[in-house]
Amino acid sequence: MADFSSGQCDAYIRCEGMSGEMSFELCEDGLVYGDLCDMPQRVNCTGRDRLQPPKGSGNCPRLNGLYAHMEFCDQYYYCRMGIPLLITCPAGLVYDTGVCEFPDEAQRPGCMPEEVLGFVCPSITNTTQLTFGDHLRFPKKDDCRYFFKCLKNGYPRLGGCEYGNVFNPINGSCDIPKNVKGCEKYYDEEE
Repeated sequence: MADFSSGQCDAYIRCEGMSGEMSFELCEDGLVYGDLCDMPQRVNCTGRDRLQPPKGSGNCPRLNGLYAHMEFCDQYYYCRMGIPLLITCPAGLVYDTGVCEFPDEAQRPGCMPEEVLGFVCPSITNTTQLTFGDHLRFPKKDDCRYFFKCLKNGYPRLGGCEYGNVFNPINGSCDIPKNVKGCEKYYDEEE
C-alpha cells in the first residue's frame, strides 16, 4: 500500500471519472513518479526517498531499472519486468548511475581510470606544457587506432581516431596508416 504521508517516491494519486474519484497507486517496481512513472535517473525524489519493497532478484534487484554489473565496470543491466538485458558501454567509458561516463568523472570505486584503462599518466604539474590545450597524448601500445589523453587532473581518458586512420605518436594526431611506422597494415586484416 502506498504511503503518501512519508514521502514515497513511487506512489501517486489517480483521479478518475467525472466525480474525480481518487485512488492511491504505485508505479511498477523500480520506477518512480514525476509527471508519470519513469526511471529514477529522470525524476527528482528529494524529500521522497521511500520506495515500495523490491520485487526483483539476481541481476535485477528491482523489476525495472538500470543496475551496474558487479564484475565489469563497462557493463550494466537494463531490467524490464525482471528480465535483464546486458549492455556494454562504448570503449573507455564505465557505467555510473544511469549513464556511461568517463571513469575520471564517475569516480566509481574499483572503476577508476588507471584500473579500467590500464594506463597511468606521467605527473602533470602547473608548469607542464599541455600540447593539446587541456591534455597530453600517448599511444595505446596494443591498438594503433587509439591513444590516451592525459588530462590536467592527472587522469587518463581513451581517445580514438575515426575509421580508416590511426594515431600518429610523432605529431599526436590521427593520420593514414601508411604514415605511421608499425601501423601500415592496421586495416588490412579486416578486408
